[in-house]
Amino acid sequence: MTIPRLSPNGPDIVLTSSAKLLNLGDSGASKNVDWSKSMVQQVTLTQNGAIINAVSSLPPGESCRVTLLIQQDAVGNRTPSLPLLQQPSGGITWSTGALAIDVLDILWDGSAARCSLFGGGY
Repeated sequence: MTIPRLSPNGPDIVLTSSAKLLNLGDSGASKNVDWSKSMVQQVTLTQNGAIINAVSSLPPGESCRVTLLIQQDAVGNRTPSLPLLQQPSGGITWSTGALAIDVLDILWDGSAARCSLFGGGY
């Protein structure tokens, strides 16, 4: 399966099984996200400071847009570490309530990943 890419004329819209939500389960101390499996994935934070590697599987030299849902476990008050993601200048304010879900939008331009919180506290 390939990841749909952004073209100069706008996004290539491809509705395939890759658009289905893939639940990665608990984060543990770290979790790798493999975007070749789905463009929309979810992880549940079970440790504070869990490292979520959301960049390593993005295709170098190609552009795409992916979505990561980050859910708090039943305890809450956890914040993830997202290495190599360029965050907004004000940073990201995570929802920390038990079972809260934040939706992280990630735009990959082929060499850098920029992210923003699409919505929070669901």
